[in-house]
Amino acid sequence: MATESIITSAFRLAFPEVFEPKANESGKEKYSITMLFPKDGSNLIPSMPGNGIMDIRKLALAAIKDKWGEDKSKWPAGLRGDLKTYVSATGKDGWPVRDGDEVEWDGFHGMFFVRASSQFQPGLVDAKLRAIIDRGAIYGGLICRAQVNAYAYEMSGNRGVTFGLNNLQVLKDDGTMFSGKAKAESVFSAFGDDSGFGAVGESNDEPW
Repeated sequence: MATESIITSAFRLAFPEVFEPKANESGKEKYSITMLFPKDGSNLIPSMPGNGIMDIRKLALAAIKDKWGEDKSKWPAGLRGDLKTYVSATGKDGWPVRDGDEVEWDGFHGMFFVRASSQFQPGLVDAKLRAIIDRGAIYGGLICRAQVNAYAYEMSGNRGVTFGLNNLQVLKDDGTMFSGKAKAESVFSAFGDDSGFGAVGESNDEPW
């Protein structure tokens, strides 16, 4: 059973799949977003109500208690710790909050991140509540808020809690744009020795 939905505080948007569904690890096609909240607890829009990642944690905890009750001994093993501060290393233990410093994706440093998804396309509006139909208008880096709910699941031996995506509102474009891809410096190793390879702009006297 899903929790009542909430409106999140402002977050940085990543990996938006809101115009066409995309197959997940299980092969199911879903619309989805990843929400990035500052780890220091600050609000990306200070005047906006809400408590960032703590609101997300509370919603997840409510879904867990709704399904498995107050007795922690009946909860999935990975969720029996202190969920007020717990961060999942991989997301495979059933807890949805992850540490952006543990991945190499552009824009995730200093953030907690949480994914929300739906089988149905979410409603999409801008800050003035105008419908967004231009696919190029939604991309990683925008400041948004969303209507989400949490639900606990138990299927094929897997148990945990995840988030459903209902609606998305684009609040602000502050000039930050990122792809979410791994940074180039984290992918390649340094290369250069007596063969003459060097930094960009350095000549190696070859005609190519």
